Amino acid sequence: MALLRIKLVDADTGAPIPFVTVGIGGYTVVTDTNGVAEVDLPPGTYIVHAKPPFYRPLRETVTCPGEYTFRLKSLLL
Repeated sequence: MALLRIKLVDADTGAPIPFVTVGIGGYTVVTDTNGVAEVDLPPGTYIVHAKPPFYRPLRETVTCPGEYTFRLKSLLL
């Protein structure tokens, strides 16, 4: 198993986006108060997806092990 660390932040402010459910392959994790979610997975390539309220949906390919920060754009103008 290997560690995959995902961080979600606001693209404009850099503020963390907490309590977002993130799908990674067949696994589901939730970001903490710092916008971070960690999961142990078999090494490989995975699709990460999330639909945080008030932000554009996330769908990206990642490689495990790894550490990624995603800057999400707000839907509000």
